Amino acid sequence: MKIGIGSKSEDKLSIASRVIKKRMPDAVILPFEVQSNIVDQPMSKEVTISGAVNRAKNCYLQDSTLDLSIGLEGGLEHIKGLLHLICIVAIYDGTETYIGESEVVMLPFRVSEEVKNGAEFGQSIREHAKRNDNEEVRQLIYREKAFTQALDSAFAQMRNPLK
Repeated sequence: MKIGIGSKSEDKLSIASRVIKKRMPDAVILPFEVQSNIVDQPMSKEVTISGAVNRAKNCYLQDSTLDLSIGLEGGLEHIKGLLHLICIVAIYDGTETYIGESEVVMLPFRVSEEVKNGAEFGQSIREHAKRNDNEEVRQLIYREKAFTQALDSAFAQMRNPLK
């Protein structure tokens, strides 16, 4: 099986490869540099979903011989006045798109406020990590748990479609 990943991010490729290889050990995984066609810092679940879908479909447009193409997108969502991280995965098989999402993870208050006031999330959370280095903060930076959840969810939907 030939699977394209719509990202050149080492973190995203590593996470996606690990999840895919558990399911399909013989899969050939290829990275593609593609655009999400959304803003750099998605601020809603809907925009984050659009980014993941666009990455998956743009990946497939670059190589229509792919069996599957996958888009991974991290974004932020406002919940009860605070920002939360959400990760979305879209799997595209050339016809259907399957969406998986992670649990939302609340950002530290200070980071949430900084981002609401215009700071870039990645920079703000890395600055926060210098003062508060712990597993929760590392998960917000590298997003391994969140993207794994989203990948698992998308693969589950692909195996058991709602249609």
